[in-house]
Amino acid sequence: MRQPRRHRPQSPARFLPLFLLAATALFPGADRADEPDAPNRDYSLQNLRTHLWFDVDHRQVRGEVTEGVSILRDHVSNLKFDSVGLAIAAVTVDGAPAKFSTTPKDLVVSLGGPAKLGDRHEVFIQYAGQPKAGLYFILPDEHYPLQPHEIWTQGEAEDTRYYIPLYDYPNDRTTSEMLLTVPTAWITISNGRLVSVHDESNGMRTWDWKESQPISTYLISAIAGDFVERDDTWRGIPLRFVVPLGKDATIEPSFARTKRMLDAFSDKLGVPFPWEQYAQTSVDDFTEGGMENASATTLPASGLIDPRMAVEYHIGADDTQSHELAHQWFGDLVTCKDWANLWLNEGFATYFQHYWLELRYNTDESDYGFWRDQRSWFRQTRLYPVPIVDHSFTDSTEYAGNIYTKGGWVLKMLRHTLGDDEFFRSLHRYLEDNRGKNVVTADLQKSIEEATGASVDPFFRQWVYRAGAPRFDVG
Repeated sequence: MRQPRRHRPQSPARFLPLFLLAATALFPGADRADEPDAPNRDYSLQNLRTHLWFDVDHRQVRGEVTEGVSILRDHVSNLKFDSVGLAIAAVTVDGAPAKFSTTPKDLVVSLGGPAKLGDRHEVFIQYAGQPKAGLYFILPDEHYPLQPHEIWTQGEAEDTRYYIPLYDYPNDRTTSEMLLTVPTAWITISNGRLVSVHDESNGMRTWDWKESQPISTYLISAIAGDFVERDDTWRGIPLRFVVPLGKDATIEPSFARTKRMLDAFSDKLGVPFPWEQYAQTSVDDFTEGGMENASATTLPASGLIDPRMAVEYHIGADDTQSHELAHQWFGDLVTCKDWANLWLNEGFATYFQHYWLELRYNTDESDYGFWRDQRSWFRQTRLYPVPIVDHSFTDSTEYAGNIYTKGGWVLKMLRHTLGDDEFFRSLHRYLEDNRGKNVVTADLQKSIEEATGASVDPFFRQWVYRAGAPRFDVG
């Protein structure tokens, strides 16, 4: 659940390496617009192996990334990686030093000659930076001396490029390994399975996380700092509940219903939870309402439930948690190909947020949530002329009311139109047909029609591809 951009915390550097100062002077800023259309690709990422070190005093990151790529067409001589504000120290291709150049938004690496379709190469990049987005340092200061040390990332929409040079758009997928070297007392969380933790000779500790299923790069996550972790399992899958140091008591009231949500969504969709773990990490000063990083959701610590207040909040933290959990299927297992089709992520997560209330309570509770969404949408008249699938924006959540609220309502109407059995059978077919793929709205239509035999072209033409608001004449 990514909300429109808000202020992003940052602090000026007190010291920068010489090559980083040079890069900052050359490239003072970059265009932050999100691309509505998927760009052309010369290669496909096959695997990323990223190792990060942090300079907390100067809020800097140093990194090494090894990227396996497969060439997608003949005569490719250079590989372009999205990279903003990163000073590149060295690059090798297949183990040999490579020539490279940088622009304010790109790292361009020479292959030394034209490649052919299907060729594979391994690119190693050594770099450093002080990210202005994508990776954040939340640290104690004179005003908040008890603030736990926290470092966390936020990649959606196109911000992973601020701390890793890579192809950074959702229409590609890659396996990912994340190594984090941090102080011994810290905890880390990333995507996938925790492979190992080992102590370094300098009093630091390196955690190795590996995501074996291909994911889009905006879903890569890295979190490190002063956290408390409680572990559990669900159907043999590790569950991790992670909160800032000192907030241990909030874990039980905040996450008490995670297993029931996993049961409900897995069983109703007929598609078991698809990842190696499910971690939910709450961080301070998070820039978003929540983020569905694959297998490792990030949540705002402000949403944690104090046990003394738990009886006052009958829904608790369920709205955000059910929304982000639904994304593990709709958004992570099956991911929109471009931001113009983002409703395939957010509309489904919004719908299942309400569906969880239907299961936990009754349809009245769910209908009340939909009614509130409806009233909110009708107040935003600027949304009326814009269809749900739209390419005329500069920020992927510029028309958030359409891709979240209206998207959820369209799915509610679709369930009513098809009937319960055929609706959920269609969703099962959609997930299985497109498992591990990037999709557009036509893929959803195709799955529905193949699962039910019903033509939904008129429905999608009216509610998804065309703009407008319902108008009622009441007498």
